[in-house]
Amino acid sequence: MGEEVSRCLDTGRASLNKIEELKGRIEELETALRNGKLRVELIEASNEHYKEQLHHSQDQTRDRDYIMGEAVAQVQEVADHLQKLAI
Repeated sequence: MGEEVSRCLDTGRASLNKIEELKGRIEELETALRNGKLRVELIEASNEHYKEQLHHSQDQTRDRDYIMGEAVAQVQEVADHLQKLAI
């Protein structure tokens, strides 16, 4: 019977060790999860920043295209005027 009690105590110790090991693993996984969430937040913030930059660039391109269109129209008017003067 003493041997059986000893075996039960060993099994109990092994179970406690396993529980402690699992607790440590859970803490590691929780830390990894928190770090992952922080990285996602950082990526989302960067994404918003890049979206703002994209919209700004699109606005600049639209403005540039408008100005270029106006310039082409004015050059066309000057060319037409010079054509008339040459006649």
